[in-house]
Amino acid sequence: MQFYCIQIEYIAAEIKKQVAARIAFYANDLTGLGPACN
Repeated sequence: MQFYCIQIEYIAAEIKKQVAARIAFYANDLTGLGPACN
């Protein structure tokens, strides 16, 4: 059960990282500083 809990926490942390990266990417995009708006 311990391993299962660790797995869930790890997956949640990965999802948070991906969401944060995506939000940062879109925020940069909207301000014209992102890679898509050189």
